[in-house]
Amino acid sequence: MVIPGGIVRLTVDCGLTTKKKKEAKKDNGIYISSENQSQVQNHSAEKIYAEESDEEFRQLINAKRQKINFPPACAKEQWEALDSKLILQLDKLIGKSTLEYKLTTSVTLSTFGAKQHQAKREPKKSRRQREMETLRKQKKNLRKQMKSATEEEKNGLQELWRGSLSLQKEQLEAHLRKTYSDPNREIPLSEPAGLVWPAAPGEEFNSKPPSLKEINAVVQKARAKSAPGPSGVPYLLYKRCPNVLKRLHKILRGAWTNLKISEQWMSADGVYIPKEQNSTEINQFRPISLLNVEGKIFFSVMASRLTKYLTENGYINTSVQKGGIPGVSGCLEHATMIWEAIQRAKSEKLNLDVIWLDLANAYGSVPHQMIQLALRMYHVPEDIQVMLDDYFSGFRMRFSTNSYTTDGINLEIGITMGCTISPILFVMAMEVILKAAEDSAGPANLGGGCYMPPLKAFMDDTTIICSKEDETRRMLEHLDVLMAWCRVKFKPKKSRSLSVRKGKIDATTIYTDTNGQSRTS
Repeated sequence: MVIPGGIVRLTVDCGLTTKKKKEAKKDNGIYISSENQSQVQNHSAEKIYAEESDEEFRQLINAKRQKINFPPACAKEQWEALDSKLILQLDKLIGKSTLEYKLTTSVTLSTFGAKQHQAKREPKKSRRQREMETLRKQKKNLRKQMKSATEEEKNGLQELWRGSLSLQKEQLEAHLRKTYSDPNREIPLSEPAGLVWPAAPGEEFNSKPPSLKEINAVVQKARAKSAPGPSGVPYLLYKRCPNVLKRLHKILRGAWTNLKISEQWMSADGVYIPKEQNSTEINQFRPISLLNVEGKIFFSVMASRLTKYLTENGYINTSVQKGGIPGVSGCLEHATMIWEAIQRAKSEKLNLDVIWLDLANAYGSVPHQMIQLALRMYHVPEDIQVMLDDYFSGFRMRFSTNSYTTDGINLEIGITMGCTISPILFVMAMEVILKAAEDSAGPANLGGGCYMPPLKAFMDDTTIICSKEDETRRMLEHLDVLMAWCRVKFKPKKSRSLSVRKGKIDATTIYTDTNGQSRTS
């Protein structure tokens, strides 16, 4: 079943009279109350379900959905037929309902049913696939050798296994509550000395409701095989059903105008991806969240506008921060420039300190108060601030492993990987810190009249580049104070430093210890 707000329910609805359909709707827990539904006021809506909504339907909504057996992307006639059928049903069910109902209602659809697992035809293998197959055979042979090897020989053979999380459900839920709970969530951040408030924008933020052109651009850019969220509805539906996309556009315009964020958009299914070989512990995995595509489309438009607003007004210095900015190959560019700085320092016999800093759980530890402060500092319209505050305040997620699914957890701190608005919000928060710290040191002198800014950043990965040791220490101390102020921490274990003195690598290591003190060894 396809729903505009992102719910999927597979039912059969054929040959019923109007009276029986009403009874069926009531029995299925989606009986609409006969009370008069007023227009949304104060960004909230009246109840649209009868009090006697049945428990079975609620359990179905919260359960893990099956994949819908949509037709192949190339089946043009089937998609056109589906588009027409959906429009008729959408017009009947949500044509005159409230905005809340439009965001969350469901449309019964029995055309395709649930997707069944089928044997896939073996595609023609590319050169890379053939090479990988050879490597897998070699790996299999190593396993055989391992079984037949003596105890002395086994030390020379190491099996490679995929990571598998070894935690029990209760342990993982306890970890999630600890990681994503924030007792200081409602406490605003103070404003430390040195915080740089940007000037008023020259180019105003585009606060108009999303246009069909913007929404269509997001949908067409998205991968057709992108994993769907809890609803099971993929981008492919909106790629192949233009009339359904137009209906979605109207609903999203209503949500934007009324500052309404659907609960469906604030629910995520998460999985853990191993970061290294033989991963078993939780700190060896990276969480990824799958969200409903309707919300991702909505926030993609907002993110695109926010990025344009920040770059046009010069609020993000792209010579320093290159993460999260479309069209900027920042990682490669930063690495090349830092390498060039080190080589110039060696050839010109100069002094240079380079420190690579890593934040502990960067995306999962940025406070929501920090995001709100950044939005205010960069003069983002209040309506956008309200929608984002509602979004993060009501965000819930659950995680699945091979054997179980956790209960829903409130996201009280941090952002989620998979959310389309989160990257640019994180960049904004980091930019507040970088702007406040950049005056702690002058540009690094690379000789020949060449200078480099003392800070480089790619999302949370920050690099300090200074040609004077006292400036290096001052910059490091200032950054450490700023990180403590916004309630995040550096990770000394994964941070590194390199010192060049008169063109030669020096044994001096400058770092920040766990107590926030700068040290030289």
